Amino acid sequence: MNTRTIRLLSSLIAAAASAGAAHADAYWLGSCATDSWYHCCDVGGNQFKNNWHAITFEGSCSGAFPGPDDFTSLASYTVFLEGFAEVNELESYGVFTLKPGMTQLGVHTVGTLGGTFIWEGGALVRGVFNVDAVGGAHMEIRGTEGKSLLATLNVGTGSTCTQTGGGTMYFQNSAFTDSVFNILDGATFDAQADALFVPNPGGTSTGIFNNLGTFVKSAGAGTLTFDGVPFNNSGSVDVQVGTLRLKDVTGASDGAFNVEAGAVLELSHTLLDGATITGAGLVRIPWLHILQRAGGGSVSIPNFELSGGAISGDGELRVTDTFDWRSGTIGNTLPAPLVTLEAGCVASISTSDGKSLAFGTLHNAGELNWSGGDIYMGPGELSNLAGGVLNVVADVGVLATCCAGIGPFHNAGELHKSAGAGTSKIEVLFDNAGLVSAETGVLDFTSFTQTAGVTRLAGGDIAVYPGSGPMRIEGGVLEGDGSVMGKVLIDGGELRPGLGVGTLAIADNIIAGQYTQTAAGTLRIEIAGTTPGTQHDQLVVTGVATLGGTLRVSLVGGFAPAIGDSFTILTTLLVDGEFDAKVLPRLPADRRWSITYGGTAVTLNVVAADSVGGSHKPAAGAVGVTPP
Repeated sequence: MNTRTIRLLSSLIAAAASAGAAHADAYWLGSCATDSWYHCCDVGGNQFKNNWHAITFEGSCSGAFPGPDDFTSLASYTVFLEGFAEVNELESYGVFTLKPGMTQLGVHTVGTLGGTFIWEGGALVRGVFNVDAVGGAHMEIRGTEGKSLLATLNVGTGSTCTQTGGGTMYFQNSAFTDSVFNILDGATFDAQADALFVPNPGGTSTGIFNNLGTFVKSAGAGTLTFDGVPFNNSGSVDVQVGTLRLKDVTGASDGAFNVEAGAVLELSHTLLDGATITGAGLVRIPWLHILQRAGGGSVSIPNFELSGGAISGDGELRVTDTFDWRSGTIGNTLPAPLVTLEAGCVASISTSDGKSLAFGTLHNAGELNWSGGDIYMGPGELSNLAGGVLNVVADVGVLATCCAGIGPFHNAGELHKSAGAGTSKIEVLFDNAGLVSAETGVLDFTSFTQTAGVTRLAGGDIAVYPGSGPMRIEGGVLEGDGSVMGKVLIDGGELRPGLGVGTLAIADNIIAGQYTQTAAGTLRIEIAGTTPGTQHDQLVVTGVATLGGTLRVSLVGGFAPAIGDSFTILTTLLVDGEFDAKVLPRLPADRRWSITYGGTAVTLNVVAADSVGGSHKPAAGAVGVTPP
C-alpha cells in the first residue's frame, strides 16, 4: 500500500471514530406509503404528516424533515432522495437510492449505507459514506446521468460496488471533505459499463480513486477511463474485456494488474516496487501518457505497446511475450529506465513515426523486427544482447539527436539488415561482439569497433564515416563479398574476403579506401584456382594498403597449384610494408611459394623448389605449414 493511501485511510478511520454512537433523532416510519424522502401526505382536515415522524402537522410539513443536527435512521426501509438533504449522521440498512437531477446528500460525520445503495445521479457533497455492514453491503452506480463526488466514499470489506451505467462521475474536494473513492481490502468494484471518471469542470482539485481490494472490468467493449483522477492500486485489477485507461501520471500502484486476452490496459501511471502485470492482453502507453517505474525495482509485462507516450523512472520494465514500439520515448528524463525484451519475446519497431531513446536503455534478448521509423538517440543505450536478434527490414537508423558520438549501441547478438535497398544509418558509438550481417543496401556507421564475433558482407555493404576514424576490427572476423566504404584497421582480428571464395573491397566515394593491418592482425586467403574473386580470394583496396601481421593461406576444394601458378591476393593504390609472418599450405617437394610485393599488388607464386628469385621468400618454418 502506498504512503498516500495509508494517510487517507487513517483520516477516514479517525473521522468515523469521532462520530460516536449518536442517539437517533429522525426515524423513517414509512407512514405515507411512499418511498420519497420529502413526501408529505394529507390526512384530511388541514392535517399532514410525512414518513419521518408519528406526528401530525397542521397546515404544512415545513420543518418536519431531518436536518444538519440530526442522526437520521432509514432502518431497513426502501427510500429515495430527490432534492437536497444535509444531516449529522445517516444510517440505512434497506435500499437507499440517490435520484438524478439536483439531488445532493451530505453528512457532517458518517453515512453508513449497510444495505443497498443505488446511485442514479446527483451528488454526495460532504462527509464520509461507508458502504459497509456485517456480512457485506452493496452499491450500484446506475444510469447515464452524471454523478458528483465531493465527499469520501468507502466500499468496505465484504461489500461490493457494481457499475452498470455509463454516466460520468465528477470528483472535486469540498470545503469540508476530500473527494476520495476507496475500494477497501476485501471489497470488490465490478465495472460492467464504459464510463468516465474526471475532475469536476472548473474545480480546483482532482479527487482520488484508491483500490485496495478487487477492481474488475467485466463488461463493456469500449473504454472505461480515469482521466485526471489518480487511480492508486494496492489490491488487484482484472481487465477482462475492453479497455481500462488510467490517464493521470500521479496515480501509483504497488498492486497487481491482470489483462486478459483481447483486453487492453492503457497507462499514464507510476508503477511502484511490488507492482505486477500479468495476462495475455495488451498494456499500452498511448499518446502523451507516461509510465513511470519508480523505486529501482522491476516489473514484468507480457504484452506491451509504446505508442506516443514516454517511459521514465529508475526501474526496469521487462517484456516477456510481445512488444511493439510504434512511437514515443524511452527515458524522457533522468533518472532513466531500462526496458528489457526477454528471450522469447517477439518484438517490433513499427510505423513511420520517429522514436526517441533519449536517456533510457533498451535491451533486446528476443527477436526484434524493425520495419519503420528512425530512433533518435541521446545519451541513452541500445543493446542487442547475446541471443538477441535485431532484424532491420527497412531503411531506418539510429540517429544522434545533437551530435555524432553519443550512444552507445552494443551488439552481442545478431544484427541483420535484411531488407531495404537504401541506407540504414547508425550515427552513435557502435561496438560489436556478436554478428553484424549486411544482406542488402548499406549499413552506414559513424563509429564502428569490433572486439569479437563476425561482421559479414552477405549481399549488402558497410560504410564507416571517414571523419570518425577507421572501422576497427580488434577481434573476431570481417568477411564476405561486398564493399566496406571507408578505412579499415585490422588490429587483433582477421579479414577474410568472400563467403567461401570471393572479393572484399575497401573503397570510398569521397576519399580512397584505406587498409591497415597491424602486427596483431591477420589476412586469411582461400585458394581453389587461379581466377581472382571466383577461384581465389582477393582484397581490393582503392587507397593505400599498409601491411603487417600475418598472412594465412589455405587450399580448398582439393586444389593443387602447379608450378607457374600465380594468385593476386591484394590490389591497391599503393602497397606499404610487408606481412610479418606467412602461414602457407604445404606443397609437393618439387615446388615452393614465393610472394611478390609490387607497387600496387601482392601476388603469391608457385615456383620450382630449386628456383632462385621472387621478391620475398616465406619466413623460416612457414613453408609447408598447414593452417589449423
